[in-house]
Amino acid sequence: MAETGESGPYVSSSTSCHAAAEHLESVFAERLAGLSSQTRRFLLYVAAADAPDMPAALLAASASGGPDAWSMAERAGLVRVESGRVVFRHPLVRSAVYGPASFGELRQAHLALADLLSDDPDRQAWHRAAATLVPDEDIAAALARTAGRARRRGGHRVAVAALERAAALSPDGQARARRLLDACDLAMNAGEPLWVEKLAGGVAAATDDEAMLRSATLWTGWALAATTRQKAALSHLLPLADETADRAPESALVALGHAAIIAYNTGDETYRQHMLRLLARIPVDVGNDHERLWTRACCDPHGDREGLLAFLRDCLARSERDAERLTVLGAGAWILDDTTVAVRLLDEAMEQLNAVTTAGSNATLGQALALAQFEAGAWEAAWSCAEDARRVAAENGLDMAGRAAMYVTSALLALRGQADEAREVIDRAVAGVDPAQGRALWVRARWVRALVAGVEGNHPLEYELLRGLFTVGPEPSPVHYHALGDLAAAAVRVGKRQDAAEVLAAARRLDGRMSPGCCCSPAVPRPSSPTTSGGRSCSRPRSATPRRSSGPSSGRSSSSSTGSGCGADGVRERLVRSCPGHSPSSNS
Repeated sequence: MAETGESGPYVSSSTSCHAAAEHLESVFAERLAGLSSQTRRFLLYVAAADAPDMPAALLAASASGGPDAWSMAERAGLVRVESGRVVFRHPLVRSAVYGPASFGELRQAHLALADLLSDDPDRQAWHRAAATLVPDEDIAAALARTAGRARRRGGHRVAVAALERAAALSPDGQARARRLLDACDLAMNAGEPLWVEKLAGGVAAATDDEAMLRSATLWTGWALAATTRQKAALSHLLPLADETADRAPESALVALGHAAIIAYNTGDETYRQHMLRLLARIPVDVGNDHERLWTRACCDPHGDREGLLAFLRDCLARSERDAERLTVLGAGAWILDDTTVAVRLLDEAMEQLNAVTTAGSNATLGQALALAQFEAGAWEAAWSCAEDARRVAAENGLDMAGRAAMYVTSALLALRGQADEAREVIDRAVAGVDPAQGRALWVRARWVRALVAGVEGNHPLEYELLRGLFTVGPEPSPVHYHALGDLAAAAVRVGKRQDAAEVLAAARRLDGRMSPGCCCSPAVPRPSSPTTSGGRSCSRPRSATPRRSSGPSSGRSSSSSTGSGCGADGVRERLVRSCPGHSPSSNS
């Protein structure tokens, strides 16, 4: 506004930002109207070009005029010419130039740029696409090739955008549906559930092919599962798995893999048993090996844990090391209680994505890695990874990934002694979630709140919250997760040793339905001097690593609940660990 000489309420009032932008654009439009038609045409070439296309834009403009045209635009305060480049003085100048132009004018500019970009087929394809309003298979095919090159470079979002535009320009419905489904796969790997849902929704309008419609249902189910619409996701996935288990078992396996996160989030044994019955109908050699490992580990992580670990080793012996495969196997290793391997594989997948500048961050992978790092005691790394995952999840609609990342952040804040901040973050993590449909999340929140209560010295509340993680009655069982080490230490502080001992005894009777790390239930510790975590840094984990309270999702889904009614997470709780700041005694 200062450059235009304008002032007034637009500058001082934050509620008038939109009005200020409109006013500023109108100022630039008035200046543009005072220029010659040749200068306006030159500016349109520049406005139609992205940064990589600027040399072509300048060449196209210079073909019909000289430097005087640029001088006029400079004097009008619209552009700067520096080092052989033309730069708009404000982003709204581009809008003022490009927005009012007719389609005929835009078409002429984009075709001129396309003619000069014959050595860059990707940019040429985009300009050709911008110059047409009707389906054109030649342009659609060129964009599909652009998507293929972007995919090989790891640029999933760029590839999705190219395939989406290619689908829109495809005259044939089958080709349009195929390109939309290919885009769904890439958008899933980019962690974009809302985009996946939109793309999948276009398939039904393009084709009546049964296999394609089945694939669209799978992608819709995945997108719904990545948000808080868990029941809606199951209404797509489980009927599809039931329908296809015998005649299209690969589709059924994928549907169950997508549904696994919902069984985990809800902790509902009915869902898990339904999935196990469906899985029993699918031949063991169907699907990719990492998908088979993932789905079977989700549904029954401890029924044949040693066999699944051997299968995991076989999968890792293969040469394929792409990011999607590493993510699925890393999450599978986590489910099977091999945290070291999980961190290694998830970290390698993240390194692959980070090496590709066009790939962007992936919130699903990020929260999975943060959770694994948190359990492994790599708290600084977990903090950084969780914060990045929270940001990307908020941008892309990955609601469940964002909430899991907030859990890690809140737990680390509590362990630092920042009780108020931890409470605020975990409250936001569970806001709007029905406890019946998000049992895993609510159990995480309860554990963090117990940790906060311990930090604040409110040990009765700490014990009450931890005891609420188990049912009441003669055979206490986990609501969703184990937290026995914490419960034992908290019991001592409030004189509830007998109650805690009953929970521990019941846990020992679950032996055989739990991972080895859970079967060594601790004795109830003798009292020790309580300490808080105030002033501690996440860079120095205490001797007892906090128990895992959430399960990382793979690029496709997350862990399910286990046979004892707790999540896959819960059955791997390290019962030998005590509440942070307290060490269990060997005496009962």
